[in-house]
Amino acid sequence: MKEVFVMAMQEQTPSGCRLGKEIPVGLMFTVILRFISFVWWAASVNELVTALERYASQSSAMVERVTRVETLVVSIESGWRISKGN
Repeated sequence: MKEVFVMAMQEQTPSGCRLGKEIPVGLMFTVILRFISFVWWAASVNELVTALERYASQSSAMVERVTRVETLVVSIESGWRISKGN
């Protein structure tokens, strides 16, 4: 009777490698791979944000220069209109 019970238990246990009692090795491998992929993706996003911040800081200087030129052009244009009498 005891042998029948042991044989029945062996038939019920699923085949495959397992880590501990409940966690399959394939699941652990998948979770670790996904975590590594996430860290890699986050690092690339951080690099892109840094590059965009650098570009934005360089662009702000250009925006200031363009604004000054536009102001100068407007003042020259209004002075030209006054002297012309329009």
